[in-house]
Amino acid sequence: MSSPRIVISVLLVILIAAAGYWFWMKEASPAPSIPSVATTTSATTSAPSASLARYSDSAFGFSFAYPAGTSLKTTALSDSTEFPGAIVEKSIQIGDAGGITVYEVYSARSTITDEPNVHASPLPQTKYFYDASGSLLVAYPQGDDSGMTRATTTATVSGHTTTGNLPILQSARRFDSRIIPLTKNKFLVIASGGEGSTEEIAASVRPL
Repeated sequence: MSSPRIVISVLLVILIAAAGYWFWMKEASPAPSIPSVATTTSATTSAPSASLARYSDSAFGFSFAYPAGTSLKTTALSDSTEFPGAIVEKSIQIGDAGGITVYEVYSARSTITDEPNVHASPLPQTKYFYDASGSLLVAYPQGDDSGMTRATTTATVSGHTTTGNLPILQSARRFDSRIIPLTKNKFLVIASGGEGSTEEIAASVRPL
């Protein structure tokens, strides 16, 4: 065998050996790990709304919703001083003292004044009443917040109604109060003792 052939043969052997070693190392080496990508699924979980209970008084002809599990304390009354021109027949205290109280108020004269005749200054008295034609009127017997007397006007009730389509009347009574006429002679006064808003209770009132 000539020398060039020997050299070529040796080179072929080396190439074949190198190729075999390369394939062997490729099979033996673990495949590179692919970093896992964490996927985040965002979900909006809204807390369930507080369940409501409903108080009903068939004798006075109304109901209202309040948070379930809240205590109610009803007290029979015959008070003609709290709301001049009318008589408080019952109070319904929702929860602890200082919270919301619903007053059942009857007026043979179809009138209710939101503050006693002797009350804390400078709150004005606001009087609502029905005239002979059945129109609901409002007057400020002790003046408005500016201290000026005002003429009697038609009560503004547009857009301020309960879910039972009863008018919700504003009141200057201390803290937060609403007046709801059930009929010409029956009124609800929903008043705060300093804690809590009367808005939701007033809005839930329905006639029976």
